[in-house]
Amino acid sequence: MPNNCLMIYKIVGLKEDISALFHKLYTLYEITDTYRTKYVNAIRKNRPLPAKPPEVLNGNSQLDLCDIVNYFGGDSSKVNCSGYVEGFELLDDTTIKISTDTAYLPMQDVWDIVIAEYESLKYFFSSEEIGSECFYNSDRSGMYFSDRYFIDNRFGGETECADSVDFLLNYMSQWLEVGEITTIIDLDIWIDIFNEDHPNETIRYFEYMHPKPNVPSLKATYRTRSERLRVYHYDKCIIDVSVDNEDYWNSLTVNSGVYDVNLYQDVDGNYSLCLYEVYDNKVDCSVWQNIKLLVLPI
Repeated sequence: MPNNCLMIYKIVGLKEDISALFHKLYTLYEITDTYRTKYVNAIRKNRPLPAKPPEVLNGNSQLDLCDIVNYFGGDSSKVNCSGYVEGFELLDDTTIKISTDTAYLPMQDVWDIVIAEYESLKYFFSSEEIGSECFYNSDRSGMYFSDRYFIDNRFGGETECADSVDFLLNYMSQWLEVGEITTIIDLDIWIDIFNEDHPNETIRYFEYMHPKPNVPSLKATYRTRSERLRVYHYDKCIIDVSVDNEDYWNSLTVNSGVYDVNLYQDVDGNYSLCLYEVYDNKVDCSVWQNIKLLVLPI
């Protein structure tokens, strides 16, 4: 895999839903592991290959994300699922931890499909893809993933994660050996100076970004004459309102997540509908999800 995105998910929810999901994941693991063991043995002993069970799409040695998508009712040909599960475990009665290795980016659509049938479940994740310098942490509260900065210290031959600005500044002060660094602005200056002197042993840091909202199966219609907006989730209408201006906002809750939707008309008369995450009663307008919108002149 050219650019490996290493991810850890924590799926949380009610005990009965967590137990049911873990059992289903483990059942798939047993099916795929048994098949692949038989497959490898047949190759080694030059024997006929075993029949592939319907749950197995690929012949890889790991639990493939494509297999997971299909097993949980999705269509792997329509979902970005290039990668595999490195391991999963039941941390406690309400939490499953899953480690994955994927290509380039987090594969959120896979886990949206996995938890779709369980009303209480939601997931948080932290991901690292140093090749493309992409780092994500979806846990704004820090309850499940506290890391806020990723440090790539080639001079010291190590990587480190910082859960606060104070940790980052203290760590960098020790390695750059320029005394106490008290601001990010000063830190960036000293890092540039250090890296100019050590071009083959640089010290860098990256801030974990918040991923854009990823609520699956959202679509909407807007009727311009009647000014009627309808938003659907899995074909269920979750918003049905009259729009009274060209910059309309409404709120909704999906899978325990709170969001604001904004219907907007630009200067050329084109409409767009965007979804923004709400955290601590504040709307994060830095990242958003575009909702498929059908505009009808009726």
